Amino acid sequence: GSSFYFNAMVKINSKTKARAEARAFALRFICRVIVPLIVIGVVLLNWNALGRELHQNGAAGTLPNNNNTTSTGASRSETSFEAGASPKKNMNSNWCDTVAKARSNLLPELAITVPCQKMKPAKSAVVVFLTAGVPDGKGNNKVFSGSDYINGVMALGASLQDHITRDDTHMLLLIREGFTIPDDKVQMLESVGWTFGKAPKVDVEQKYVPRFERYKTLYTKTSVIGLSEYECVLLMDADTLTVGNLDDLLSCKILQPNFRVAGTLDHYRGSWYHFNTGSTLWRPCSQEMNRVYGLTKNSTFMKRFESDQIFTNTVYPDRTDRDLNAKIIEGTSNQKDWGQVADLGWQYNAQTHVEYQLPEFWEAHLKDVKIIHYTQFKGWQCPERHGGPPEPKQNYPRGNACTKIPGCACNEGYRWFDYLDKANSRANKKIASTKR
Repeated sequence: GSSFYFNAMVKINSKTKARAEARAFALRFICRVIVPLIVIGVVLLNWNALGRELHQNGAAGTLPNNNNTTSTGASRSETSFEAGASPKKNMNSNWCDTVAKARSNLLPELAITVPCQKMKPAKSAVVVFLTAGVPDGKGNNKVFSGSDYINGVMALGASLQDHITRDDTHMLLLIREGFTIPDDKVQMLESVGWTFGKAPKVDVEQKYVPRFERYKTLYTKTSVIGLSEYECVLLMDADTLTVGNLDDLLSCKILQPNFRVAGTLDHYRGSWYHFNTGSTLWRPCSQEMNRVYGLTKNSTFMKRFESDQIFTNTVYPDRTDRDLNAKIIEGTSNQKDWGQVADLGWQYNAQTHVEYQLPEFWEAHLKDVKIIHYTQFKGWQCPERHGGPPEPKQNYPRGNACTKIPGCACNEGYRWFDYLDKANSRANKKIASTKR
């Protein structure tokens, strides 16, 4: 009996030992194989996500931080476009991928920062640059304050909202480093359709910097050519205003088959000469942007151009032939003679200095105008008026005498004040609704 009991206990102990060894083996397998595999999997997932984020950030760049001090050290809430912050959570990786691919050949120092994560795909864009402004209260008839430019872009934004119905066009407000916007103005500008981005400096050697204060930072505007994610880009100055529908223009058809830019002739020193760069439609291209930038470093090409317009017309000199220009303005030219510059048409850049220089031409074409460019006195410099032009319209003397008259060539100034009021009203309503 005792032998049977002993043999039974040996068998039981053997089974218990086997089960213990199995559990130990399983535990070792989990610790040495399963857990490391899980850790590796988590690391790979995170690494993949980080790679996507870095890829998107390479296209999107960084967005502005808040800065709570003014240049005088006084506390004021304002947005500075000098420093970057982490981009927001990706909402549209497809557009980020499009931007990155389109700009893959662009020199890094020419990259424009856009928040691609929150932007839907688009065919075209309207672009305005804010590059510099004198302090409030220091502006005059030749240099303007930051607030002047902000008001200009407010009015322009509201006018664009009323005259673009396409859903494949972005509105980009690109800020050069050093230009600051109060936080409350950022909200208001966003409320009239603007998406903020950061513009590169595009500096030139000091000996080439324009003498005229207002033009010293304007080489930055050339960086618009690098927005190659779009089929076309309408570059507008802050002193323009939209008064007619732009849907057809923003289809980009005017640049077909292979025009580089579409511009409107400028009435310059008594004749039609150069295309005016206050409203131009560009066919963006990274390689072309690199080429133009290279010219700014070329001592054989460069000189002290007095404005970005003269520089641009030297790069694309197709509007220096006054005989051809006369035919273009009369509508009798042949497209094969246009070179790289398509005719944008007067309706898309009606320059107000022509109101007194060529009053008959101005009045004959006014009914067809879609973009007014306040070239004589800016909209904010005109006498404040609402609802319509003065009755009767003012007749201005031709020549330099008009430039000495306050409000010269401002019969259409009422449109600017109407749109500034409309912009402020829209912005205040939208901001109030978000606070409820």
